[in-house]
Amino acid sequence: MYGYTVVEIMLDLDVFLVRDDVLQEVCGKDVADKLPSFEWLGEGVLGGNVHRTCDNVEARRRLVDFPLALQGKNEEASVKAMEYIQQLNSYRIKNGMGKFCDNMNSTGL
Repeated sequence: MYGYTVVEIMLDLDVFLVRDDVLQEVCGKDVADKLPSFEWLGEGVLGGNVHRTCDNVEARRRLVDFPLALQGKNEEASVKAMEYIQQLNSYRIKNGMGKFCDNMNSTGL
């Protein structure tokens, strides 16, 4: 959606993305045919916790909505990220997984 492609998922580290224009420049226009699919990369990894859990203070410090942060709207970016975390926690609880962030109150603040 924002012009990036997932190129690797490493357990205990993170998801690595590369800008699409850079991939096309280095790998050619048919780059999608040369890379493994997101589903293949995430097989056996997706849905599990790979990062330590965080509390509300830690989440506000390190999680932001990227498009808003790029616009310099830091407070809005933090609030939006907290909304995402609440949605993610609801989904994870509903599906028998642990929370991504603990100690989140109902407003996300």
